[in-house]
Amino acid sequence: MGKSNAPCLLYQIAPRDSSFSLSRQPAASLSLLAAMKDSLGTSQPFPSMKSLTSKLGWDVLPLRITKQI
Repeated sequence: MGKSNAPCLLYQIAPRDSSFSLSRQPAASLSLLAAMKDSLGTSQPFPSMKSLTSKLGWDVLPLRITKQI
């Protein structure tokens, strides 16, 4: 396989709490983040996910990473 430097967008869903730490995030949430892909296979959250997180008072933070394949 060749290397690909295509950027991959991940979204970290975090409560609006200044004391929140990624180390305290449940593994189930990390699995959810990995599965959040639209029908095109991109890493953009579903619109319903955005509205849901807004209602819950949580922030959806875009994190740009480089994925090496």
